[in-house]
Amino acid sequence: MNIFLAIVPPDEIKKSISDQLKKIKDDYQDAHWINPVNYHLTLHHFEIVADQKKLFQKISDLLYDQEKLYLFSSGLGFFMRHKINIYMSFLRNKELELLEKKFSKEGLSYAPHLSVGNYRIPSKQQYLLLKKKIENYQLDVEFPVTKLILYESILINSEVSYKKLKEFPLL
Repeated sequence: MNIFLAIVPPDEIKKSISDQLKKIKDDYQDAHWINPVNYHLTLHHFEIVADQKKLFQKISDLLYDQEKLYLFSSGLGFFMRHKINIYMSFLRNKELELLEKKFSKEGLSYAPHLSVGNYRIPSKQQYLLLKKKIENYQLDVEFPVTKLILYESILINSEVSYKKLKEFPLL
């Protein structure tokens, strides 16, 4: 069971992101572009959850006095593993980092990002062109974060879907 706490942009922001990605989507039609319905920023993954009610209470306690915050986009980025994962990055946000630290035991630096697609690993020349396009791609998005949502990730026929378990409003 994969359970995670996420920030979900409002629907009009999801549409704006998708619209702003149109040029790169047209240039890379064979990439797998994530459905805007599934856009989210993962804040924290939880280990095995034996008792969901206890988890709900723990999250509620940690968010008891948490105020809303704002996110501002900073462009596109990517990382490579078995494929190229393309994501939208956001400006460093101290409030968001403090929020993430409430859940993280590791104390690692948190880099908010929203995955938008993935692409096969191309030839070196194609890679360098894609890298240049991604690094220079501008996105203009900002939105308030007024709630966090706990999801369960479900894999069905190699497609991921998300089941909303609970919403946690922020002040």
